[in-house]
Amino acid sequence: MSNNKNFTESEIIKQINLIHNLYIESRAAFPYYPLDEQPPLISGSKTSFVIITPRPMTIEDKQYRNNIAHFQNQNFLVRLFAVLQYYEIFKNPDETLPGYIELDILKRLRNEFSHGIGTYNPKSSKDRKLMKDITKHFSFKEKEYPDFSINKDIVIKGIISESKKYIKELFNKPKPKPPSYLKFFYLYIKNLLICFKRVYARLKEQFP
Repeated sequence: MSNNKNFTESEIIKQINLIHNLYIESRAAFPYYPLDEQPPLISGSKTSFVIITPRPMTIEDKQYRNNIAHFQNQNFLVRLFAVLQYYEIFKNPDETLPGYIELDILKRLRNEFSHGIGTYNPKSSKDRKLMKDITKHFSFKEKEYPDFSINKDIVIKGIISESKKYIKELFNKPKPKPPSYLKFFYLYIKNLLICFKRVYARLKEQFP
């Protein structure tokens, strides 16, 4: 990887882990609620919560809290993109490296969340294509997800994992060897001969 900021692989991974841990802790208080169950014990990586409500949660209550969780998912992906963009991971993307597909999905999701209202529009061909790519790549059933499918345990976890693989491969990719001076000289002579041949052919036509 070439840049003038001297980034290191470990520095980038450290920043990814930092924001991921913050995200996990914040999501611990806002898990996804199955609409037919009551609030469970909620555990994060370092924190546990018990949700106590003055009355049984209604479907509307659960849907509202699920919307908050989805909002957190969206914002985490925007933040993750910002970190990777700062470290120039999206500069000259390499489609041959593992994790490229996940990074491409991340970039397109970020565009949806940062440059629009962030909800899936089935009338948009761009949105339909993105939804199809997400559900196909992460093995979702599209009909189960009215909004963009960004499940934290499958999509977000997968994007983080594959992003780290991409970064590792990017930093360990062999740098292309510069052509030797002999090769430059050979190409120079070859092009020079081509020019001479063209000039000679034209002179021959003018002065048979």
